[in-house]
Amino acid sequence: MSEPLMPSSALMSEYLGKWEQQENYRLQEASLGPLFHTFVLNNFLTRQLTRMLRDKAAQRRLALR
Repeated sequence: MSEPLMPSSALMSEYLGKWEQQENYRLQEASLGPLFHTFVLNNFLTRQLTRMLRDKAAQRRLALR
């Protein structure tokens, strides 16, 4: 069995170019973009806001003691 080729920037560009030229890839990317930016980003921001509010409430409780 031969040793695997070490990835080079030229080899990576070649394979990435072939991958991006596939019709299925372009369709998947086109659908994942809006999905990520709408749902995942909103969920992330909601979790961050919830965590921040919880931390603020905990700080207030500690300050009242």
